[in-house]
Amino acid sequence: MRYFDGSAWGIVTRPNSSTDRSAPNESSGVADVTLVASAPNPTDGVIAGANSDALPPAAWYSDPSGSGGLRWWDGERWTEHVSIPADTRPAVTSKGAPVDPALMHAKAASTGRLVRTLLIFAGPALAVSIISSAFQMRWLYDNFDSVWRDAEAGRAITIPISASGGSFLAAFSQVGGLVCLITGVFFLVWLGQSGRVAESLGFALRRSPWLGAWSLAIPIVQWWWPYRATLDLLPESDENKSSVIRWWLPWLGTSIAQAGVVVAAFGAMPDIAISVIAAAGAICALLAAVKARSVIAAVETAHAELVRRPVR
Repeated sequence: MRYFDGSAWGIVTRPNSSTDRSAPNESSGVADVTLVASAPNPTDGVIAGANSDALPPAAWYSDPSGSGGLRWWDGERWTEHVSIPADTRPAVTSKGAPVDPALMHAKAASTGRLVRTLLIFAGPALAVSIISSAFQMRWLYDNFDSVWRDAEAGRAITIPISASGGSFLAAFSQVGGLVCLITGVFFLVWLGQSGRVAESLGFALRRSPWLGAWSLAIPIVQWWWPYRATLDLLPESDENKSSVIRWWLPWLGTSIAQAGVVVAAFGAMPDIAISVIAAAGAICALLAAVKARSVIAAVETAHAELVRRPVR
């Protein structure tokens, strides 16, 4: 258990024990001890003016003020330390409960490690997918009339393997698409979790953690909001803030190249132009994956250092 003073987490912790009969720690505030509520009142039967030898020993006893819990008797007088029995404590809703940054950071760090592993495969998979899509867009342009007739007639449209750059590229592109989808979902989860950690640490977030994360899937705002949301995860003075832009620019380049391949293919541009755009997109995809892993590591390091310090 960790002591919460009403506005911030303290540095004092103690085991969650129902049999702990130790005296309350002066620096920890309210002790958490659950004993029988029928413990005797140490002042019962004691004659006024009796010496301290006649008083019961220091221990937890039923609170004479009627709180229903226990109050610490120091051997001479009642103290301010009170422990409410666990079964009578008011339930604390998740909305009003104090949030421990260390617990949230542990979850975000676990998700971050998974994302960094997935990015090792997602980067090459996205690069190959962009190259394969260049072949597909050119095939669709060359066979647009027949594809349109099949669509009007309700017939299934089948793109031959050769139109995807060969069997290897076609198979790799399909598997890679699934890997990229899984990686993207977990990246959004990590971004949201890390945003909650930053918020609990007192960082000034421009948007709520989950809105900043899922803005990556919202048209138009996805070109800017996710960058700002990721930037907000790092302290203002953190030297690794520049790593965010080094990830974001290649990612934008990847998105632009994907759209550029479609425009170039249906704009009847030469094959060399389509190839150059696809190659540029593939390079950007690889760079974005590498830089994204660096950003995740930088955020985890910054948060880990801050959650170890007492929050004041």
